[in-house]
Amino acid sequence: MISEKERSRIGKEAANRGIANEHIALGILMHRYNASKVDLPSSKYDILIEKKNNNFIRVQSKSDKNGINFIGNMRGGKSIGGGSDKKYAYRYNRFHCDVIMGVKSVIGNSGVLERVDLYFMPTILIESIKTNSISYGKIKEFVNNWQILENSKDEEFILKFYNSLKT
Repeated sequence: MISEKERSRIGKEAANRGIANEHIALGILMHRYNASKVDLPSSKYDILIEKKNNNFIRVQSKSDKNGINFIGNMRGGKSIGGGSDKKYAYRYNRFHCDVIMGVKSVIGNSGVLERVDLYFMPTILIESIKTNSISYGKIKEFVNNWQILENSKDEEFILKFYNSLKT
């Protein structure tokens, strides 16, 4: 069993890695879009991307090397602000944000960032998926797929794309 001290250290490292990946992803997005980090502590999204006609895409950033978790307000099995009480957790949907962005960064042995992939999972799709997470291997078509990001609010486009993957 992991000691409380070790669990705390692991949690802090994970939080730092998540914040770093969020900033890296924002930098990537800013090369293509007018994007900004959201500094509202109780917001359900981390990044705003401005589209035409004062329309925005709300992006929740998630850092994990294996996949995307669709549950919010939880870190390492503990509720943020609620200890181990999972009643504070929620499953992301369109009310919370438009896209969950999985950020997969690869740091080489020398400590240098070698690669970053962004996986865009629209909440339109998350609402129809029964699991609470998905591995990157199952959503290879979503990696760095700017069309998915840009059309994340278009239910017809997203469902047509997703259904085309099944055939």
